[in-house]
Parts: sequence; structure tokens; C-alpha cells
Amino acid sequence: VLNVLHRVASQVAALDLGYKAGVAEVREAKPKVLWMLGADSGAVTREDLPEDCFVIYQGHHGDAGAAMADCVLPGAAYTEKQGTYVNMEGRTQQTFPALAPQARPGWTGRSSGSSPRFSTRSCPMTSSTS
Repeated sequence: VLNVLHRVASQVAALDLGYKAGVAEVREAKPKVLWMLGADSGAVTREDLPEDCFVIYQGHHGDAGAAMADCVLPGAAYTEKQGTYVNMEGRTQQTFPALAPQARPGWTGRSSGSSPRFSTRSCPMTSSTS
């Protein structure tokens, strides 16, 4: 019997659903805008992207994506939102908010009726790299 313990628990369900790990497609696509939802783990660097690519980071822990972003938006942590997760054993778990959210859950984005403007002037927080 071979048991594998995945280093990133949040990706177990994605792999179960057929997600192909890696960022080769992002590098090949040469996007004009890249929206990172707080789970990049340093997989994409600024050198992998075109020079004119506008990078948006939305998350709660400020990982490598936040450091290279042109615009940083807050995102709710798992303790602030309801969700269904797959744990490191591959079992589903349902969670409920432990406290009132300080930010919107990541999946809601900026869809509150107004269209987003992709510029650092309209961004609530910007990184020191821009």
C-alpha cells in the first residue's frame, strides 16, 4: 500500500476533479491580466509574464503573488466563510464562519454591480513594487 500525503491540502480536490497541476498554460498564453486568488505558492514569477501584464492578487495571507502584484485586494480566510473542502485524506469537510468576515470571499470577486477598473489608482491597496 502506498499512501501519499499532499503538501497542499487545498489542491487535493482539484486534482481529484482532473485539474492538471502546473503553470505552463499561463506562461504560453501571455495574458494581459492575471488574477491570482491567493494560492499561487510562488509558481508564477514576474519573469514568466509579459512586461505589460497587469497582476491582481486577492487573498488573505500575502504570499509571493502579493509581492509581485500591481493591485492587491483583500480576501476572506477559510475561518471567515462557509465552504466545503477536501482534507489531506481526501475526505470532504464542511465549515462555517468562526467569525464575521473582514473581506469578501474570493469567489465573489468584485461583482457587486459596478464594473471593476483595472488600474492602481482604483485599487484599495497597491504593492510597493508598482
